[in-house]
Amino acid sequence: MSEMTEPLNWDEFRIVRAIAEAQSLSGAAELLGLNHSTLFRRLAAMEARLGERLFDRERSGYRPTAAGEDMVALATLMGDTIAEFERRVSRNDLKLSGRVRLTTLNSLGALIMPPICAALAAAHPQLHVELILTESVLDLDRGEADVALRGLREPPPEWLTGARIAPLPWAIYAVPALMTAQGEPAPDAPWIAPSDTFGSQQARRWCDRHVEGWRRSVTANSDLLMAELATRGLGVALLPCYLGVARPGLRRAVKPDPEIGGDLWLMTHERALRTPRVRAVYDFLAGELERRRAWFEGEAVVEE
Repeated sequence: MSEMTEPLNWDEFRIVRAIAEAQSLSGAAELLGLNHSTLFRRLAAMEARLGERLFDRERSGYRPTAAGEDMVALATLMGDTIAEFERRVSRNDLKLSGRVRLTTLNSLGALIMPPICAALAAAHPQLHVELILTESVLDLDRGEADVALRGLREPPPEWLTGARIAPLPWAIYAVPALMTAQGEPAPDAPWIAPSDTFGSQQARRWCDRHVEGWRRSVTANSDLLMAELATRGLGVALLPCYLGVARPGLRRAVKPDPEIGGDLWLMTHERALRTPRVRAVYDFLAGELERRRAWFEGEAVVEE
């Protein structure tokens, strides 16, 4: 085995364990929330650094070599150690303190974060969570935030640790008075359109293709504001489904548009994840967000 230029990290051990469990890259990619090509590159990079094959590619699937089995055993031990640490944290045997900076979109922050922060404060009263609500993407690699909750079209870059939480579909919403009996926007209904500074380029482009200028009665740079305007009957709006379903006065006009959307990802840098308070917040958020999966998909609002 050749001498490595840098040590392996926990994420790489986790990848090897997932491949061994799934016996395939596609199965492991689904378990980890990564795409197949990213997983292939990371496995190849690990084997190149180690100078050793970790898996034999057989007809029946990926079978760990002796080196791969060693990594799987170590990954299992490390996972058990992390799980025990999390149990200690949840019992407050280990007091966590200090600041953790969390960034997300304005609408997600306003709707989702207050109850989650209340639960987090009850579990870890000495933690200081700094919420940064912005449509801009803060750089986790440069330490502009510790944890990010974002909607992405593609998986995050491979130097970040990420968990795919749920799909984030979009749909057309309006009050019943602006809908036809068939559940479509009325032909003469006004529209609330995203302005030129609206965060989602997808939404702006969709409206440019489908909504003529003369039909736009209001423009806004915030999906929260667009949802409020739509609830007051000022027009039809293209909204994230998690936002539309949270407004009981709105009706979904059509199925989610395949051109719009992405996935909700919880992300952090592997360097930040080595800090116990960041790890605790990241894992806590992953559990709380998963419980709200139906909400993000626009199916139902989770009762708090």
